[in-house]
Amino acid sequence: MNEDSFIPGELDASALEETWQRLHAIPEPGFEEVRTSRWIESQLTAAGFSVRYLGKTGLLASLEGRGPGPSIALRADMDALSFRREDGTAYCSHACGHDAHCTMVLSAGKYFAVHPPARGTLYLLFQPGEETMHGAREMLRCGLPHLDGMLGIHLRPRSELPLGRATPALLHCASIPITARFRGRASHAARPQLGINAVSAAARAVTAVDEIRLDRPGGLWSAKATVIDSQGNLRNVIPEFCSVSFDLRAETNDIGKRLTDAVETAVRAAAHRLGCTAVLETEQGFAPEYDPQLTELARLAITDVLGVADPPLHTPGSEDFHAYSALGDIPTAYIGLGADLEPGLHSPQMHFDHACMSPGTRILIDAVNRCLQLPRRTEAADSTPLGTA
Repeated sequence: MNEDSFIPGELDASALEETWQRLHAIPEPGFEEVRTSRWIESQLTAAGFSVRYLGKTGLLASLEGRGPGPSIALRADMDALSFRREDGTAYCSHACGHDAHCTMVLSAGKYFAVHPPARGTLYLLFQPGEETMHGAREMLRCGLPHLDGMLGIHLRPRSELPLGRATPALLHCASIPITARFRGRASHAARPQLGINAVSAAARAVTAVDEIRLDRPGGLWSAKATVIDSQGNLRNVIPEFCSVSFDLRAETNDIGKRLTDAVETAVRAAAHRLGCTAVLETEQGFAPEYDPQLTELARLAITDVLGVADPPLHTPGSEDFHAYSALGDIPTAYIGLGADLEPGLHSPQMHFDHACMSPGTRILIDAVNRCLQLPRRTEAADSTPLGTA
């Protein structure tokens, strides 16, 4: 172990498991995490944190160090995913590991409650609605304190990172949903010449998007239609309305901007060709732009705990965590934690090796202690620019 190591003694695996079991038993969808946030609040208050709600279910807890210093946040997502059984009934399940993320962040917080940091302020942010891609935006809208850095963590599938390995830079793709709403003119299906077929315009738009090619893309990307809806139109009626939802993915924010422009242009051209109008609703998504200094400190923490850190890892999935840097100007780093997770994230059968939560918590503790040695951004003579890891 290095002399500058911040690794605590062995964490109580049974306590981690008990916390996970408690959270796993109360899965709730985005922005409805009432029982989850109330239970986490009770744990934080008992540990000595100051806690306040952000919105309906978000939590921001704070713990002062023994002296002045930077403000560092650990963020955990709380929401579960909704599924349907064969009989059509709905249920929720923590199929993306958010219960494990909350377990590790809460456990790291409890450690610092017993061993207060020498300087600075530790914030714990328990965020609702990550799966909706609006949770981080809502936390920013509610108002966060000045933060000199924010760290996140996420379990990874076995195919990306096995148990015992971790990366300090999990490089998601930006997720950019676009919904196009076409309006034509209804007529009897026996007299199509009297109408303007909104479904035909939608079909032309789907084909046009499939044919998009970016020059010199500089990274991974995809654009495809995932939902088409003619609003219950009858078989013998030329449809007046039709909507299409497109899912866009982009490895960088530059690619995301160019891809969004290309899809919007293709959709409007398809509508115009058939005489329809088209209204587009585009939600901005973000690829990561991590702070190099925080990423390096996360790498050192992983190396302390696991012996070696994996290089940055590209994944086609997305995360609303990146809104904190893109919209909130908060320096960030995001850790990917090997967990032998199978068969995959968002599967109702998802399971992982719970042994990952102990090293994951230790990595967070080590990383926080390192980050709390940094100067506040307002104190720094030269601020480190944000950059893509």
